Amino acid sequence: MAKRVSKRKQEKVLSPTEMRRKLLIERKHRAESRAVFSVLIPVLVLLAGFLGYGAYAELWRTPREPIARVNDEAITTGVFQKRIGWERVQLINSLENIRGLALSTDPSFITNLANQQRSGLASNAVDQLIDEAMIRQEAESRGITVSDREVRNYIISNTLASVLLAPPPTPASEEPDTPTDEAAAGDEAAAGDEAAAGDEAAAGDEVAAGDEAAAGDEAAAGDEAAAGDEAAAGDEAAAGDEAAAGDEAAAEDEAAAGDEAAADDEAAAGDEAAADDEAASTKPTDPDEVTDEDFDDAVKNYLEAQFTTANIDRAEYFDIVRQAVYREKLNTALGDEIETTAPQANLDYLLFRDKATADAATAALSDGGSWDNVTKTFGPRDEPSPDESAAADDSAAADDSAAADDSAAADDSAAADDTAATDDTTATDDTTAADDTTTADDSATADDSATADDSATADDSATADDSAAADDSAAAEAATPAPTALPTPEPEPYAFELGEATWYTRDAALQRLGLNDANADKVFELEAGATSEAIQGSRGFYVIRVIEKDEARELEAADLEAKRSAAVDTWLTDQRLSADIQRFAYEDKIPAEPAWFISSFEQITGSSLSLPTLDVPTIVTSQPPVDEGAAAGSTDGG
Repeated sequence: MAKRVSKRKQEKVLSPTEMRRKLLIERKHRAESRAVFSVLIPVLVLLAGFLGYGAYAELWRTPREPIARVNDEAITTGVFQKRIGWERVQLINSLENIRGLALSTDPSFITNLANQQRSGLASNAVDQLIDEAMIRQEAESRGITVSDREVRNYIISNTLASVLLAPPPTPASEEPDTPTDEAAAGDEAAAGDEAAAGDEAAAGDEVAAGDEAAAGDEAAAGDEAAAGDEAAAGDEAAAGDEAAAGDEAAAEDEAAAGDEAAADDEAAAGDEAAADDEAASTKPTDPDEVTDEDFDDAVKNYLEAQFTTANIDRAEYFDIVRQAVYREKLNTALGDEIETTAPQANLDYLLFRDKATADAATAALSDGGSWDNVTKTFGPRDEPSPDESAAADDSAAADDSAAADDSAAADDSAAADDTAATDDTTATDDTTAADDTTTADDSATADDSATADDSATADDSATADDSAAADDSAAAEAATPAPTALPTPEPEPYAFELGEATWYTRDAALQRLGLNDANADKVFELEAGATSEAIQGSRGFYVIRVIEKDEARELEAADLEAKRSAAVDTWLTDQRLSADIQRFAYEDKIPAEPAWFISSFEQITGSSLSLPTLDVPTIVTSQPPVDEGAAAGSTDGG
């Protein structure tokens, strides 16, 4: 109670001025607080709004912004960015696969290819997404659907086949001939013959040895010591034969052991191969037979690393594969609608390298010349085939070889005759020398004189040879003509190809003859029996004759299959012109290249960079360094 009274007393002690000051201070503090909050709260609201808008734009609005629109269906930025990530992974994998081949041919090939695909990756992704949208819309309008099971089986057949499916059986082929019992019998017979021959030789040796022993006994009739030595030698020889026989037996045992070991190794290798074949045979051949557990494990072990790298999940990857299945099923549906007949023309032609000769051939036809006469006049010239030329060359070479062999034989015979004559002369000289009464000194003097004469003759011969070589060299230099410019080759005055009569559709004429659309139309507008003017194709200038036409001829199996395989591509070509396709700017929506892509790209292209180019102007204008020693030498010499 005392404390309360004292407090009241203290409050009463404050003067009115002090109380007013206190109230003003408190009012000022409250005003300042209200001012701070009035500024801070709007700032916080603006900041929250800015962050919220950024999150909204980044996470919701931008991914939903269209980069293209196909028949009122939007292709969003989010789908585009996910596809860019996946296409980057596929680009690196593709470059890695062709890297070895490219480096073995042209080191700059992989660099140029990689740079082109890298720069066009975004535009190609947009084109691919537009095509997929058109395919999916057409498929759905036809009632074509793609189930999750079909997506799963497509992945198994095209991506995980080596992991989950057994390889298809290879067609049976003829095995190489193996050694037969007849060959083995032949080897045994040959071995028997060799053994028999060895026995006969041994028998002959024994008979000869017996004859020699008998002769020795007759020659040394009373020499018992010599006979004893021969007997001891015979014992030693017999012991040596027995030791050799033992060595041969041991060698045969070792060889037999080696054969058994080799047989064991082959058996073990066969068992391992059989085990591998058995393991492969346990894999199913049909994707429907693969269990879901095996499929999930394969996706986890072989594909999820690529999902993480591309920044996509499993569902997004399955959606990419779903578009491929839509394309495949629509292609089948469109292929079944292709008619099996088409307008066709039976054509043959002359193909020229230049237009002037082709015009000459058409002029001859216009003047009333028949096709057969024109083809004889302007058709390809008959030339020996490479095989016939090679045969002729081989025959000439054989004749030359035979002549060379005959000449060599004649030389050998002559040499033999000379040797015989030399031997006879030598014998005669020896006889003469035995009867000769000339003294040794006279002979030496005569030899010295002959040697001097031979030396002089050799010097004269060497001088003559040098003079002749100099004359030959001068004549060769005089006979060498000065190089002259080669004349420009003129076009051949005849065709280099005569086409056989073949049925063509318009598409086949475009592809096989290399015609453009306008020239193909000119050919198919001709009546049967008419010939075209000179028409340019990819290989030269054609003069084409229309033998006959059929407006509904059955397509060849290969042509029909080609049309069916390209059905969806042909359909897309038309749809790109007729569909309502809108493209929007997407360059600012391309995600930045991640570090893994940049480093992988540099590793692939860095090993095949071309050599730096030379700075030719700098090399030409720069002065070479002055050699001081050479300069001093030239000065002294001056």
